[in-house]
Amino acid sequence: MTYDHLSPRSRVVAGQGVAERIAYLNDLPYFPVKPLDQVETWLKDAISAHVGRPLKPITFLLTPSGMGTGTMINRVQPFKASDSALTSFLEAFLKWCPLRHTSDLCDDHSLRKVLVRRTNGTTRNMLDVLTRLGAFAIYSAEERITYDLWRDYFSRAEYD
Repeated sequence: MTYDHLSPRSRVVAGQGVAERIAYLNDLPYFPVKPLDQVETWLKDAISAHVGRPLKPITFLLTPSGMGTGTMINRVQPFKASDSALTSFLEAFLKWCPLRHTSDLCDDHSLRKVLVRRTNGTTRNMLDVLTRLGAFAIYSAEERITYDLWRDYFSRAEYD
């Protein structure tokens, strides 16, 4: 199979075994943390740049535990199920995730709604849930993320 729905690197990984694909999922790319002044300069440049589509703002919170970080995070505008920015995010994730079949994340509005509800719409939480669903899809041989897979995963997870 050619796995045309994936990026070139993910196509190679999709052709590998279960263990290699799970390792790839667990090796999520992270943004390097730079000194705060460099991050601030980068953010100002990114915000002032003219782009063809809206970008999701990135917020860096550098606070010790117990300093109200959770409350501050709740005030950041999260993704909504109908956001075009969410569609772009999910499309990028699905090109990266080495599943052998096309998933329903971009087309199934109910699946998007439960994803946003479960993760409060925050990117980090979504990545955590999506990588767990991707791994479950590989282990179960479903090879795609669907609403049925979502229900099956979370009904098992709640009783484990």
